[in-house]
Amino acid sequence: MNTIFGKDSIKLPKIGRIHYRKHKRMRGKLKTVTVIREGKNWYICASAAIEIAEPANILKPAIGVDVGVTLPLARSDGQALPKDDGLVKLDKRRRRLQRELSRRDKQSNRRKKSREKAARVSRHIAARRKARLHQVTTDLVRNFSLIAIEDLKVGNMTASAKGDADAPGRNVKAKAGLNREILNVAPFMFRTLLEYKTAAAGVELIDVAPHHTSQTCNACGVVDAAFVTGGTYAIEVACEQVSAMASLRPLR
Repeated sequence: MNTIFGKDSIKLPKIGRIHYRKHKRMRGKLKTVTVIREGKNWYICASAAIEIAEPANILKPAIGVDVGVTLPLARSDGQALPKDDGLVKLDKRRRRLQRELSRRDKQSNRRKKSREKAARVSRHIAARRKARLHQVTTDLVRNFSLIAIEDLKVGNMTASAKGDADAPGRNVKAKAGLNREILNVAPFMFRTLLEYKTAAAGVELIDVAPHHTSQTCNACGVVDAAFVTGGTYAIEVACEQVSAMASLRPLR
């Protein structure tokens, strides 16, 4: 490639040398460079081919991870990841700004400012969600040799219930709210991050059919249809090998 990285600048074909703020050291053979604009900021995204060393064969425990709405992530060892209150507040703010945007005149400067505010909050939400998932997935890969996750069909789960003129949908507003909660958890991004991190670390990642995974006891295999989660992260388990009440400890 004709792209040349310097200490604090980069030389791009047909553009020339541009100063930038580097936050990560470049490794490997450079393949592609993409210049992206997000709001008023510009970013340079570089992809490179690197050699991954053979991972050490260290035997670690296995873990199962359940993705949900009430609890974004629940592990088979009893730990759970609570909701991010900051994301909930940001999502409320974004919806308020979107309603405000819809009331602005299309050719007005106020509409332009409202659109920029809503876009800025949306970028903040995406960055915060991704950072949290990076922390969780890195912790899983470092501490376990086998990770089992649900084979979720996110597209089917978040399909609209609106229907059409011949067959109108039911509870459309409630389903839209559920879809928003599922997408805030970002199960597809969680799986994508796990896939490349487990491949690089030599950790085995397996898919599990999602049916009854949230209602099956990991000790005896009994399915408890009366499974309920609450604010204390407690669930009732119909199991003879464990006590009738098992507490889920929030992840720190």
